[in-house]
Amino acid sequence: MDGNVNPARPNVKVLSDDNLPLRGFLVCPECGHLITGSASTGRSGNKYYYYHCQSPCSYRYKSEIINSKFLEILQSLEMRISIKNYLKKVLRQNFEKLINNPQRERKAILLEIDRLNSKLKQARNKLMEEVIDDEDYLEIKTDCKAQIEKLEAKLTKGKDNKKIDFQQLLDQALSNLVDLAKVYTDGDIEVKRKIIGSIFPEKLQFSKNHYRTTRPNVLLSYIYQINNELGMKKNRKESELSPLSGLVPEAGLEPARFPTGV
Repeated sequence: MDGNVNPARPNVKVLSDDNLPLRGFLVCPECGHLITGSASTGRSGNKYYYYHCQSPCSYRYKSEIINSKFLEILQSLEMRISIKNYLKKVLRQNFEKLINNPQRERKAILLEIDRLNSKLKQARNKLMEEVIDDEDYLEIKTDCKAQIEKLEAKLTKGKDNKKIDFQQLLDQALSNLVDLAKVYTDGDIEVKRKIIGSIFPEKLQFSKNHYRTTRPNVLLSYIYQINNELGMKKNRKESELSPLSGLVPEAGLEPARFPTGV
């Protein structure tokens, strides 16, 4: 997910409450200030939780409404099994191309190392024949050694990357996207806030049963669009999922807005 951190977002982790997971991620639709949250005790002694703005702003909303609408967003962002299988296939193929160092690339690296060793040998011979002085030789040697070390490190890195259990990591990540709402519901407050921050790198605004944000997570935005497309074309084949570029939002669109009831 998007690892960017908004430096303007305050550290509100210590103030988090299981009933107010969105505290610190919401801005007031009326004044634009950061929304907080708190509990009110009723006459019967029961506690009622609200998200609210600071005085003198009067914005106030029941937490169960805002929380339940956010859960509906997560449900709309859950990846369909067909999309998961297709994405899994594509990501695995790309990973294999990247990590399984192609023989052609490996051969090119080895040839370059041989060329540098040959250059270093020639410089050593010229030094012995007094064609070049010590200073020139040391400069050539330092340069060649540095380049050789970089190339050898590149070869070693390729071998180390093969040790990564990419299949397991991929299965886990995509499974979380398929069951995003469940992962959120079952998670503690820290898990909930990590999910919120990953999906919405910018703050959220809730008004009239709508959530708005200037920049949601790109991948999940595409999944949401694909889900809508599949909803209209239930019989779409896997091959039709390929042209993902057609689902990329155009530049200059208004901030993302989720439909009424979501």
